[in-house]
Amino acid sequence: MVVTKVTCPECHATLKPAAPIPVGKKIRCPKCAHIFPVTGDGAPTAPAPTRSEPVAPAVAPVAAGEEAEAEAEESLPDPGPRRRARGKNAHLGLILGCAGAGLFLILACAGAGVVVYFFVLNSPQRLILGKWEKVDEPGTTLEFKSDKVIAEGGPFKLRLHGDYRWVDKETLEIGYQTQEVGGQLQPVANTAKIGFKAEVTKDELVTTLSVPTITLNQGRGSVSSKTITNRYRRVQ
Repeated sequence: MVVTKVTCPECHATLKPAAPIPVGKKIRCPKCAHIFPVTGDGAPTAPAPTRSEPVAPAVAPVAAGEEAEAEAEESLPDPGPRRRARGKNAHLGLILGCAGAGLFLILACAGAGVVVYFFVLNSPQRLILGKWEKVDEPGTTLEFKSDKVIAEGGPFKLRLHGDYRWVDKETLEIGYQTQEVGGQLQPVANTAKIGFKAEVTKDELVTTLSVPTITLNQGRGSVSSKTITNRYRRVQ
């Protein structure tokens, strides 16, 4: 006895073989891959499904001792285009990821460069290094090094050696310890620190010093302050 229609006992799909299949022959369901023997009524010994199921693909008989696998009537979609699409999307994602990482790296480097320029290379502590000449007194100079300052010239044509420090971003404090006379260093008489405002750019240094003054009026003295501003230009 042969049958032309078979119902899968596992998923209850109705299978239509391409050729009649003998009763007792084992086949494989193309829907759920369940293997079962064909019965005389077109379904296995398990109870028939209680609801209508879509017609599944046909199954072809196989030789004795082998399992038959039903073939679907409707063809499955070709996985090739999907794989190609997934491959293209993966490559696009990789390219976009690399581009994003490169952009982030460029922005990070640019930001670091701005920070270095404004807070290190363009800082007053950095710009003041070098030799400056007083604009209205040629020959009178201030030379700032990393750990000391040298003043030369002035009304007494002295060469003073000392140190300096920044009190804040605008206030500079200088203290002279020695003076050079005839090529020899001698201690200075007054080693008091001198504090003044300093505005420095790449080519100009402006110092502002407040000096207390005493004014006598009818035998009474009053104390005030006088502001002295000096301008220097960079010479090296």
